Amino acid sequence: MAEIAHGSGNQAEELKYLNTYLHLKDSLDNIRDQEKFQKVSWQWEAEKYQQNLENAELKRKQINQTYFYVVVFFVLLFVIILLLVNRSKNKYSLKIQNLKRNSCNCLMRSNWWIKS
Repeated sequence: MAEIAHGSGNQAEELKYLNTYLHLKDSLDNIRDQEKFQKVSWQWEAEKYQQNLENAELKRKQINQTYFYVVVFFVLLFVIILLLVNRSKNKYSLKIQNLKRNSCNCLMRSNWWIKS
């Protein structure tokens, strides 16, 4: 249109059409820039969200692993305590048996003259 106005020698029309063209071109460029910015912004947000999900999953795995180690520790501790208690009972039982045997032997030795 501006070329037609230029060809006909109407400078006012030509200027009007050129201004309209520049205004529309600037508006279109701004819209494209906003779309690019929005696309980059959404992409950044999506990456950030994905990274937060991965971090949350890693943290959950670490917490589960910590709980597992704590449970294993307490189970092992409980088993060790049970073994120590059982060992102590066995020692105590052996001592009592030895004392009974020794006391029986002593009684038998001390009473040997009664049987004869």
